[in-house]
Amino acid sequence: NFSARNATGKTLTQLKSATWTAGLRIEEGGVALIAIYVSPDQTQVVRAKLHKKERVVVQQICRITESFLPKQAYETDDGANRCIDCFIDLFQRVGEQMKIRKDDVYLVLPDYLFSMIDCFSFETEDSIREHIRSVTQKKLEEICYAKPILTAPEPQQRLVTVCALPRKLIDCIYEAAEEEQVRLVSIESAGISFLRCTGVFNK
Repeated sequence: NFSARNATGKTLTQLKSATWTAGLRIEEGGVALIAIYVSPDQTQVVRAKLHKKERVVVQQICRITESFLPKQAYETDDGANRCIDCFIDLFQRVGEQMKIRKDDVYLVLPDYLFSMIDCFSFETEDSIREHIRSVTQKKLEEICYAKPILTAPEPQQRLVTVCALPRKLIDCIYEAAEEEQVRLVSIESAGISFLRCTGVFNK
């Protein structure tokens, strides 16, 4: 999960892979969570509460027949401003459907927006960074990456799943969240979210 903004070229602070409990204090009334999945043709939103013993209670579901994904490159200043506007529109529209400002928001984006989603064997952290540089053909200062899944199917082989997003896209999203006073705590790919839901990592 991309849950920190200023982690250029470094592994970002992550939530636990199995639950949403990391960094949250679970009270008797539960912790409110909002998941926003922005697909190319629509936006789906779920508001739930996480209670003790990791029990999730869905409170509200809505679908917005609009995508809000940026339709042009965001590398230029003009493109970045348009990208920020897209995500401001997103948070405003979601806010019209449900309370959003005081709850933790988890944003799920299509896989194609990511510079890299890959599972590979590794020996050291340096080898992970070198693989990222090789695949993305970008400097690590230009991207942020997270390691949502770490497995060891064999004693001699450690596998890691890495997701990388362009730094400029993350900056646009967080600027929009700050503008709308949205507490955005995570950005994740739809593919990784699917793996979390199914709990099946070997197919």
